[in-house]
Amino acid sequence: MLVLRFRDLVTQPGDTIKLHQDIIEKDGYVYWGWWSKAGEKCPSIFLDYQLELAPLTKEIFLFDSGQSKLYKAVLSELKFDNSPSGMDCPDNFACAPEYYHQQKFKAWFKLGSIIEVKESEVSNTLQKYSYDDNNHGLFLEKNTFQDFFNKKVISLDELRHQDRTIWFFKHFENGHSEHEILLYNSNAVIPTVFPNNYVKVNDSKIHWVSDLHFSEGANQHGFNNQLLNSSLYSIIEKEFKYTLNALIVSGDMTWSASKDEFDQTVKFYTDLSSNTQLDLSKICFCPGNHDLSYQGTLTGEQKEALEKLHLLQRGEKITKEGGLEGRDNLTKDEISSLQSLETTEVAKDAYEQHFVTVTSAKPNEFLSMGKKFLINNQRAVEICLLNSNRMQQYKYLFQGNGFIGEDQRSDAAHEMGWTTSKGYGALRIVVLHHNLLPVEYSNIPYIGSSPGSYVYDSQATLKWCYKHDVDVILHGHTHQRSAMKLSDFDIKNNITKSVWIVGLGSTGVHHSHIVPTHTNQLAELDFSNKHIEIQFYDIVNNEVVRSGESLKLE
Repeated sequence: MLVLRFRDLVTQPGDTIKLHQDIIEKDGYVYWGWWSKAGEKCPSIFLDYQLELAPLTKEIFLFDSGQSKLYKAVLSELKFDNSPSGMDCPDNFACAPEYYHQQKFKAWFKLGSIIEVKESEVSNTLQKYSYDDNNHGLFLEKNTFQDFFNKKVISLDELRHQDRTIWFFKHFENGHSEHEILLYNSNAVIPTVFPNNYVKVNDSKIHWVSDLHFSEGANQHGFNNQLLNSSLYSIIEKEFKYTLNALIVSGDMTWSASKDEFDQTVKFYTDLSSNTQLDLSKICFCPGNHDLSYQGTLTGEQKEALEKLHLLQRGEKITKEGGLEGRDNLTKDEISSLQSLETTEVAKDAYEQHFVTVTSAKPNEFLSMGKKFLINNQRAVEICLLNSNRMQQYKYLFQGNGFIGEDQRSDAAHEMGWTTSKGYGALRIVVLHHNLLPVEYSNIPYIGSSPGSYVYDSQATLKWCYKHDVDVILHGHTHQRSAMKLSDFDIKNNITKSVWIVGLGSTGVHHSHIVPTHTNQLAELDFSNKHIEIQFYDIVNNEVVRSGESLKLE
């Protein structure tokens, strides 16, 4: 069974079918031109159809992807020409709608009738079929859409989400897969913070860097950009020139969030894009604490409230005027003045401009973003990048700690489309800068010491990841590599859910800021198997060196 896809692109909705039906009613048949997409060529099965059709006829389907309608048509003749220019209508457009005139197509189908399949019967009609296990040379890439081979056709949605114009069906048989695969149309990329469309990645791998720390000063960024053979760009380009297709950056692109440092970051991206398979639409990033550099000072009101808090923490009471013993709690206004959940406009300015420069979209209020990649044109990988820097940072207070917030998580789940169940075979990744768990291996506590680096609402974030079937959480910040698998047992529903948390370390910081025995590094995420595999690479003597065996996130 042959299926042709169309949309009312040059007519009013519904008129494509009506114009063809009118000619059939008048002349007994009509010619239907094949609007092939770039990368599609006449499949070899067209020759078989040509030989079978004289004098027989075949039933085919016409699928209106704009209105989600299905039609049955009777095919009596097929003419095709695989040359780039295509061919004219066989009867010189005498029996073809006017909008075809003066156009050449690679194939023309002579149809004797076109009848709509009732909406109530569409599912049952489709599910009598499975996808053929052969593309018959339709695509330039041999194995495009191979995940659909020998799988039952489930719905019009399943067809609509595939970036193709022709399908080959065969009768469904026991043993064929019966799950639904929804990929969405990956043809168009519209600049937006959370795109609905999937961006094609013509490889099974995505690369990951973190803590680049481009800087205006000395002893902060680790590579001398003035010397081409030791710039971070040249080191990465040399190793991954032919395999770098998409890039995740888990924060701290800069050292002090200056415009010059963000300009260096953009140059790094554009240099890679000029000499590899990467382009800016396939770069995703989140802010690190250095990218939103807060060195604010406490107001007089905040200092006074902080002193009162310290009194209460020592078990004393807040004294009234005149030295009299007073209350044992803070007022609502004093508590409010000590909350540290808002950033200043000045702190976000440079980052917001950087966001626009790279993505061509204005950032949202949370500075979060999302990406949807179609790996090898068939596997959906959904990446949600969260801003874990939503606290006002003061010198000597809160440094190194993060906060995400329920409002940001709820917004991200909605924008990513994660409020519905995950599609078959899809993978979900969350990226943030801060680590969700403390990283202090051991430290002696003392009064006034700052806590270990962590996200204040880490448990809420983990629960959110379990709820939305996130497979892995990626982070930077610690300048050291780590990996652990966490599980959560839902006693009420007797369900265990797991998520991997993987820390990369740094990619571009000066060696004086790296934990001893560690190096700058980057990673490669491989999606060619059922589970994600992560291969780490160390950067040693300006060379990229494979670091151990790959980590299998099973």
